[in-house]
Amino acid sequence: MLEICQFMERKAKGSLASHNDKSGYFQRFLKKSSIALAVALGATAYLPGAMACTTANWGAIVDAGANIDPSINASLEADCGLIVNIDGANPAYVVDNTPGTLTSPSVSEYVARFYLAQNGLVLGAGEELVVFEALDASSNPVFSVILRDDNSVRKLKLVAYENGGSSVTNMGSELTLADGWRAIQVSWKAGSGTGSLALKVDGVAAAAPQNLANLSNDTLTVSSVKLGVVNTSPAVSLAGSSGNVMLDAFQSYRQGDAGTIDKNCSGDSILMKHITFLPGSKTCVGTTTIQTGELLTIDSGADVTVISPQVQLQPSFSVPVGGAFRVMTP
Repeated sequence: MLEICQFMERKAKGSLASHNDKSGYFQRFLKKSSIALAVALGATAYLPGAMACTTANWGAIVDAGANIDPSINASLEADCGLIVNIDGANPAYVVDNTPGTLTSPSVSEYVARFYLAQNGLVLGAGEELVVFEALDASSNPVFSVILRDDNSVRKLKLVAYENGGSSVTNMGSELTLADGWRAIQVSWKAGSGTGSLALKVDGVAAAAPQNLANLSNDTLTVSSVKLGVVNTSPAVSLAGSSGNVMLDAFQSYRQGDAGTIDKNCSGDSILMKHITFLPGSKTCVGTTTIQTGELLTIDSGADVTVISPQVQLQPSFSVPVGGAFRVMTP
């Protein structure tokens, strides 16, 4: 046994009924809005490999600089994901208008989950990349999720707006975001002093200071959302940034929890790529071979065992302090 030790659905977990929506509008919202990027970038029904990878199923595309690349090279699940490049001049994002079609009642609660990989991103000192933004029917911002540089550490900054347009942020108490594919989930709720914006990363709820609570935002509703490089003036706000982010597996709901994706790592000839192993034990079995590939991430606290007659580790593969990667033959 070789041991290297330096000690990630098309549907939400559970049934529709488990989300306790009695209005009937939740089912409509889920049907259209829970389309993962692998579907929204391809066929109207999920058929892996059946169609070219496109952005056709999104409500709108803003990409004057041709910086959005729907590609299998950014796929966390199925055959498609998004590579969004930063060119320092143009915003580049996709739009989901589904919430605005739901008017009885309008969307005063909203949950979205997407996966993001920032390995290819160079973020300028102190700069902020707006990766997700919710808007009302007048295109005013309701809340934003921002990837911020803090002395070369990547932080997730939240901004929420209240009645009248004032903003509240968790600046100074942001959650640190690691490399690899990360499930980012935001849950927003309107209320008169009881509104909130809560964050989960990889299925783990953020600590109270990293969220926003006691918001006075009861007059606000969500009509559309943007995902990608949403900055209004990238030439100014991202002048020192370059590279790209990768996005996949977008889902949204009125309420509930999207959960995380547990990718299968067993079979015949397994190429282990675009997988993030979270803390805990996992065993992967390859009948013939197992080979490590790009964006294979072992978190601290993860204990991964691979069993196969042949295992190939690419030179760039590494395991962080606190993680374990064990190689065994059958």
